[in-house]
Amino acid sequence: MKNILKILVIILLFSYLASCSYVSSVVSGTFNISQVHNFYVKWKDGEANKCYPFGDEIVHNAVKHVVKDMGLTVSKEEKNKKGEYYIVAENNDRFKMTIEPLKKNVTRLKIRINFMGDKPYAEIMYKKVDEELNFITFDTNGKPMQVH
Repeated sequence: MKNILKILVIILLFSYLASCSYVSSVVSGTFNISQVHNFYVKWKDGEANKCYPFGDEIVHNAVKHVVKDMGLTVSKEEKNKKGEYYIVAENNDRFKMTIEPLKKNVTRLKIRINFMGDKPYAEIMYKKVDEELNFITFDTNGKPMQVH
């Protein structure tokens, strides 16, 4: 029993430290705990990263709703050849957001606020996106269709 607990702790620690796409590919094949990566925000050089177990269109719609609710003005919105959405929204602060599809139903949302990054403000944005993603319409097959 102790060995199983040790292995589980090592797997959870590994999933916390590894990137979203690697965790989803490795962990989902052995255990169905791939959504562990959804619970934390990873910070690197002033940019926040968080993964969601939804497709990129759904996360994109949620981000657009949050931007509108926060009273931000979208100054740039584009989709590149890799399928990543890039959104720049601003009011008094400048938000740069990248929505990056990693797999079919795994999407990374990157947020940088201003030049150096603003951790509390980014975490508020993630919280609002999380709340928005709680209201998803599903089709008859159980697949997510849209965010309200």
